[in-house]
Amino acid sequence: MEIATSSESPPVVADAERLLERHLQNFLVSNIGASLDIPLKLMAAERVLKDVGRIDILAEGPLGSIWAIELKIGCASRDAVGQLSSYLGALLAEGIEARGILVASDFDASALAAVRAVPSIYCYTYAVGFSFEAVGERRIDHQEFELSLEPVGGAKPKWPDSFSV
Repeated sequence: MEIATSSESPPVVADAERLLERHLQNFLVSNIGASLDIPLKLMAAERVLKDVGRIDILAEGPLGSIWAIELKIGCASRDAVGQLSSYLGALLAEGIEARGILVASDFDASALAAVRAVPSIYCYTYAVGFSFEAVGERRIDHQEFELSLEPVGGAKPKWPDSFSV
């Protein structure tokens, strides 16, 4: 029996990655002027380049500079740098000199080596976080739920080795 292998993600993981990339793109589009080190103005949330692919975000920077932003979920490799470089080359063929920003959760050594050779590409990491806030005026009083054990007759309590519910 032959087992088929694939480097592609399982369908559920791939769907989750596409959804996360879409959320990341929406966040950057909504906060394009404040998210990165350069004040940008949105030109297009997506720009299709014939025979090359789709730029995730195209933006205009100070003095009319053009920026292509490529988003990667997870760790970016040299393939991502090559992809963004091809977008910059396609824009150059249209007479548009652009710089690139590669956004990923992390960058492997091959990506960082490739970026050193392409001075017009800048790398940024993102982080996803959660925060929790109570709704309304009702808050948990932690003192109400603290456990206080006083030894009886000077004896220390004996804790069981395990708990069962």
